[in-house]
Amino acid sequence: MLEISLVLTSGLIVILSLLSRMCSNTYMYVQSIITMEPRMYKYRLYPSHKQKEYLFNALNTCKEIYNHLLELSIKTYKFEGKTLGEFDYNKHLTGRYFKVHSQVKQNVSNRVSKSFKNFFRRTKNPSCKKKGFPRFKSCVHSITYPQTGFKLVSDRKLFVSKIGNIPIVLHRTLKGKIKTMTIKVNKVGQWLAIFSCEVDAPKTVRRCSEKVGIDVGLEHFITVSNGEIVKNPHHIKRAEERLKRLQRRVSRKVKERAITEKKLFIYLLYSMLRL
Repeated sequence: MLEISLVLTSGLIVILSLLSRMCSNTYMYVQSIITMEPRMYKYRLYPSHKQKEYLFNALNTCKEIYNHLLELSIKTYKFEGKTLGEFDYNKHLTGRYFKVHSQVKQNVSNRVSKSFKNFFRRTKNPSCKKKGFPRFKSCVHSITYPQTGFKLVSDRKLFVSKIGNIPIVLHRTLKGKIKTMTIKVNKVGQWLAIFSCEVDAPKTVRRCSEKVGIDVGLEHFITVSNGEIVKNPHHIKRAEERLKRLQRRVSRKVKERAITEKKLFIYLLYSMLRL
């Protein structure tokens, strides 16, 4: 799994190293600019069986809320000719659906409101062929807490309202101000906590007197105007070959547990290839 790396990321690193090498002997003007940028932190959660039941109930409740608000919007526009907004949704949900936190209900209202805004935006665009009217959901895979309803009790526990203290693995430190927290379950049943943070990101602007041309291709990954050539590392090709070997192993497995473990690894490999 560690063998797989993104081609674009590795290419960017090579390009930056080339530029820094070429500008080392020339005059450079360096300027630092501090800006706020969003950054996502993803961690694994290990809820108990009881907590999983609570989480699945919360996901089903969010699905019910979404479909209920969508049906309400359609009927209101059909019989009264009015378009409902996020404020109307939140007002309608007051005193209902007590199984989930109020912030989670507001986030579902925001999702429905955004789906209609995107639909109306596409209808006004003549070049957009598929308008994409909002559809009813058969399942929901994530719940979001925009502001409150969660707290990091320690480096091993995450408190979530209506759920409890869920074990979490903080493999790296959170930085910046936490804006939202999303709990998500993937296709193989892994639970994830995704934090959206605002981080101070100082950007260094380097201005060099020397100019260089860079061409990115398939046969040669990078070709520089001064004649320097960087070979194509073929990360994806090597990952696909490893994926073929794993799929052949899965087809030969007999025990259910071994098959599940291999399918889990294949899913993770696919997810990295899609990036």
